[in-house]
Order: sequence, then structure tokens, then C-alpha cells
Amino acid sequence: MAMVIKVADRETACRVRKKLWRKLEASRFDVGGPDGVRVEEKGRPGREKFSVVVGNNRGGGYFGGIRLREAKDNCGNHPGPCVLTFKPHKVNKYLEGRDWVALNDMVNDVLDAAGVDGWAGTSLVTIRQGRRRRVHYGATYARYPHMDWEKDGSSADYEDHCGKKAPRSRCPADTPGLVGWRRRRARAATQEATGCTT
Repeated sequence: MAMVIKVADRETACRVRKKLWRKLEASRFDVGGPDGVRVEEKGRPGREKFSVVVGNNRGGGYFGGIRLREAKDNCGNHPGPCVLTFKPHKVNKYLEGRDWVALNDMVNDVLDAAGVDGWAGTSLVTIRQGRRRRVHYGATYARYPHMDWEKDGSSADYEDHCGKKAPRSRCPADTPGLVGWRRRRARAATQEATGCTT
């Protein structure tokens, strides 16, 4: 699944792409290399529309989409607890519910720092409307047995945090995924493994 960030002009799109790629490189998320974050332009001259597309590099040596760098047990991208506890979870690199919320927060952090006024989202959820980032992801029982994400939420689910630190987004309790994970730098990991600090 790809994420689309719609912005006003090419300069903003390029700036967002560069900053977002730097953040993704240091994160637990993989978009298939630098081509996994690209700027697209659509429309007639003088009426162009610009967007930054994350995680859809048209299959160029990678199947596309946003993945985790390391495989883990995966319950699925749903809010709330897993109700299929009798079934063993697969080990793969797909994002679970909280993983998506963490990615959405990271994207919104980049957009807040750049002061972007635009729209961002995926086919499942909207994560930004104008300067307001989504801070609460609700759920609905649209299909059995799991809950589904509320696509747009309400206006109370969005807040303007441009230029200031935003809180971590909220989602239903027991939503699967990792919280607060940080990728360790290679040097720090090597020092920790060898016990050497020089």
C-alpha cells in the first residue's frame, strides 16, 4: 500500500521528499530504496498538482509498498485486539496497526517541521488535512471478526502541531504492532556487541 502526500508546489514536494527519505533511512521502515519516495506531477502547465508518493516504486526490483526492515510475528493491519488467537501468526515484514500509526506519526513530524499545508493518506486512512495532523485513529466494526480503521475520522481527531512537538497518536487499546522502536546505529550496535568504545 502506498502513501500519498499532496502539496502545493514542486519545491515543497522536493523538500518533503528529501527530509522524509532521511527519516526513513534511520527508521525501522523500508520503502525499497530511494526510489520508494518520489515526487509526482500531474495536470496541465500552470495547473500542475504535486505529490510525494511513499512506498510505490512500480515494482522496480521490489514489490512496492511499505514494509518493516526486520520480520516479526504479524497479526494484520487492524485496530484493537486480535480475535483469531487460536491461529498462529505468520512471520513477515508487513506492518501491523500500531506500526502504521507510528509511520503516520513520522510522516506528520516531517510535514509539521516543514510547515506543510496539504493532504496525506493511504487507501485506508487519512493522516493529514491541511496543517492539521491526525492524532486519534478510531475503529469501526465494518467486517467480522476484526475492526476496521475509520478512514477520515472526525474534526476532533486532527490538531495543528506545525512548529511544535506533537504527542504520539492514539489508537484503540491492544492494537498489534511495536511502539517506540528505534533503529540502532551500526556503530553503537558494534560497540555494544564488542564492549569497545573506541
